[in-house]
Amino acid sequence: MLRLALKIAIWKARKSQRQVGVECGIPENRMSDFVQGWRDPRPEERERLARALSCSEDRLFRSDAEISAPNERRKGEPHHVSQDTPTR
Repeated sequence: MLRLALKIAIWKARKSQRQVGVECGIPENRMSDFVQGWRDPRPEERERLARALSCSEDRLFRSDAEISAPNERRKGEPHHVSQDTPTR
């Protein structure tokens, strides 16, 4: 499901779901299906949505799980220390 990333991108762009659909040439009911997670956009729709929302396709269409827990490490991934984190 990609609905969370799409909802966030629409909100950050300060546009309505309808505005984005009109800008991309995507019917309102189809946009609703994308936002609700009932349907995935076709490749050409993904490209238009990313452009309209000033966002990369990779960022826009990542899974809800990746968004919900962005700081959790996957098993086997190295732990990276932020440069902002003081070291002892």
